[in-house]
Amino acid sequence: MDLGAYAQIEDIDKYLNENNIHLNIPRLRGYRLMKQEEEIEYDNATGLHYVLEDMLTSYPRWAYNGCHAYTRRTKAARKKYLIYNDDGIAVDLNWHLVHGKNRKRAKFLIKQHRRAVKKQYDTFNKYVGKDNILYVHARIGGQNWTFFNANKTVAKQPWFIEKVDDCFDSTYCDIYVDLTKAK
Repeated sequence: MDLGAYAQIEDIDKYLNENNIHLNIPRLRGYRLMKQEEEIEYDNATGLHYVLEDMLTSYPRWAYNGCHAYTRRTKAARKKYLIYNDDGIAVDLNWHLVHGKNRKRAKFLIKQHRRAVKKQYDTFNKYVGKDNILYVHARIGGQNWTFFNANKTVAKQPWFIEKVDDCFDSTYCDIYVDLTKAK
């Protein structure tokens, strides 16, 4: 969840109402006016600890989208397989301990995560500083996009520019709106 966008809901709702702009976006969680934003710097390690922790706490271990178990065994696995920085955040794997399918799966998940982060940051940075562009954070990412029929209710609107799923929680997405077309 984007707490910065969440904190601006009341102010931007007021701005939209004053300008007679009505966006019908289900499960709205926040806004940002892109003219007020600054670029976000992409780093290969951004959010990597989520992926690493996820792989080691999933059951069975190294599973893709498995259920999660936090036990003594997962605590020991995190201690064994993860490399931490001074702040206690996992920054890499002890690759010499990861072999076969697990190594292949770990590389795939890390690569997939880095692509998602880069795509989300590049999309955000593309609109930074632009007038009349509104960033909308909503809980209709991933399968929710289909469930809430957003292809018809959101994507077909004249104000819709593009959307990108949140790289840290794919149930959320960032939607970019052209305010000049949203009257």
